[in-house]
Amino acid sequence: MANRNWTRWIHASVANYLKAVCDTESIVSLVEGIEDRDDTFNNAIDSVEIRVNGPYMSNPSNGYYVARVFVNLLVKSNMGGEQKNKYQLDTNLGIMHEALDQPINIYKCGPDTGGVDDGTHIGCMKVLDESKLGVRVIHFSQIDQTDRVKQAMVATAYEIELQENA
Repeated sequence: MANRNWTRWIHASVANYLKAVCDTESIVSLVEGIEDRDDTFNNAIDSVEIRVNGPYMSNPSNGYYVARVFVNLLVKSNMGGEQKNKYQLDTNLGIMHEALDQPINIYKCGPDTGGVDDGTHIGCMKVLDESKLGVRVIHFSQIDQTDRVKQAMVATAYEIELQENA
């Protein structure tokens, strides 16, 4: 039987990893579904919205599972006035592309204080290279003519193999 905690551990591990990348690069970020949109996020000139979908589980053999997780990052940049670096959106897309191109370690992490979420490493998600998609950057162009807000997305799919006792 699949472990009921895998979903939380995967989501929390991915979110923690990507939040750390954003914090290191001084990019305002939000984990969709976990964090509230506040004034800091809403008013940020550059931001990243982190979305984790899945896991989608299969059970190819007894006690052995394969989980697929889809991650997309909505990257926003307000092009602002003349002093703004016109390539800041592309710079941030590159940072996030590099982050998603790495394997992501999955740990028993989350809000549980009963000893279940003890930080133990349970596996590593790797980019799914199905049909040579890899990590993709998708531009949505300028969404607001007045404020010159541009958005794009960095997306990929991951896979992790899990055993029932993990």
